[in-house]
Amino acid sequence: MEGDANPYTGSVSAMNQVVLNDASQMGNGVVYQQVSQSLGLSVQGTTSHLDQMLVLDAAIIAKVAELIFHQQIDTDTGQEIIKMFQGVVQSSIDNLTHVGNAAHDVLSNFQSLQGG
Repeated sequence: MEGDANPYTGSVSAMNQVVLNDASQMGNGVVYQQVSQSLGLSVQGTTSHLDQMLVLDAAIIAKVAELIFHQQIDTDTGQEIIKMFQGVVQSSIDNLTHVGNAAHDVLSNFQSLQGG
């Protein structure tokens, strides 16, 4: 009887090995996909923020030009307002660069851990 049990035991062991090997690879794939999607959303949100700052910058420049034209502010004050907000825009650009580079680093490190 012992000889009859070995083929089943061997089949179950072989099947478990195949399933467990595949599970590890599938699990890594799922984690990589979720991490890359999360990072993509971070970059997308940061890009959207920069887009909004650029639109606001154009509106501020137009309003300052209007105020200068109607002599409600002088050109020096207008230049200071524009310069101040362009610092905000530059900060948004720097933030996007930082988020993009960080996303790249995370995915590169993830791939190197997987041997990819």
